[in-house]
Amino acid sequence: MPARYCGNKVIGASFGCTVVVCILFAAAPVVITVCSLNTIGEKATPFVYIPVYILAIAIIIVYMMTTLTDPGVMPKRKITLEDKINNGQYQQLETIPLNPAPPTQRDIENNINYNEESAQEKVVQNQPLEAQVNQQRKIRATNHISAKFNQQPKCPTCGVERPPGSAHCSDCDHCVLFQDHHCPWMGTCIGLRNYVYFVVSTISTAIYCIIVVAFCGAGLYMGITFPDMTGKNNYIYCLVQGVFLVMAVFGFFFGVSMCCSHFSLVKSDFTTRQELRHRLNVHQTLDQTSQMNDKERKEFVQQLIAEDPILRTLDMKKYKDSGVRRMFYGRKLPILRNMTPKAAEEVAWRWTVVLGGFDDTQ
Repeated sequence: MPARYCGNKVIGASFGCTVVVCILFAAAPVVITVCSLNTIGEKATPFVYIPVYILAIAIIIVYMMTTLTDPGVMPKRKITLEDKINNGQYQQLETIPLNPAPPTQRDIENNINYNEESAQEKVVQNQPLEAQVNQQRKIRATNHISAKFNQQPKCPTCGVERPPGSAHCSDCDHCVLFQDHHCPWMGTCIGLRNYVYFVVSTISTAIYCIIVVAFCGAGLYMGITFPDMTGKNNYIYCLVQGVFLVMAVFGFFFGVSMCCSHFSLVKSDFTTRQELRHRLNVHQTLDQTSQMNDKERKEFVQQLIAEDPILRTLDMKKYKDSGVRRMFYGRKLPILRNMTPKAAEEVAWRWTVVLGGFDDTQ
């Protein structure tokens, strides 16, 4: 079950790892300073360690921005009769009364029963099942964007008509736009809105850890080479610095590997999920499910940009690669889970088509 904090403004699975990592980031400069002063003594200059404290504060801020930023969570729909038929819940067409049960607290949080679509759907209650399905199709067949493409997959859990690149996270229990992966270190999904912060956090981790390695290595060397410099027992301080040195080495190589991996993914415009599962990227999926020619694509994308007040302010020609464009502009996506499901689907499809490079020729 997903965890919700700050009045449901933060959604994730578990933030325990995030808290532990931030504590280690904050503890590293303190350990370096204390151990160095006790092993090196008067030769230690406290002002030298100020950059480590500044970097520690900066990386904690970046981590919190990644964790606290909504990744692009889509609101849940109420599962329709058509969905139930497709899932095998109803095998034959017959009259089935739809008297909805009182909404649960989870329904209220997910905005399932409180939107304009629910009011429309009440009209079709107590009709034959086939008539109800046809009527609900008319109610919901308003997404003019997804209608341009042959495949319009619905999430069997959330009931939303999600665009290519989106996926349902079993840990967060939500569909996320351009879901890259669920990060246990961040405690939340990495999606369109927080992907740039995640990439910056991997770069910051590598830089911070190599600096910690340098300071801990220097302090450890001085403490072992000159054990009587301060006239104190330095073994405990050397041991503590050695532990942080090992963790920093691991963090450095982990950060570098993540940086290289995601730089490659951004360049090729793939997500981690698509790469691991050998799926098509968003551009390739849109290309295969559309019959529009190059001219029609460009006109269609320009129309979508003109319809969105935020997309109109973005310079799409600034970044040639759609992956880079998605990384830098994705954070400007409006928060979808504050919208009704129908409005969120419309916005999600619009941003997916525009940022997915649908009008780019390959």
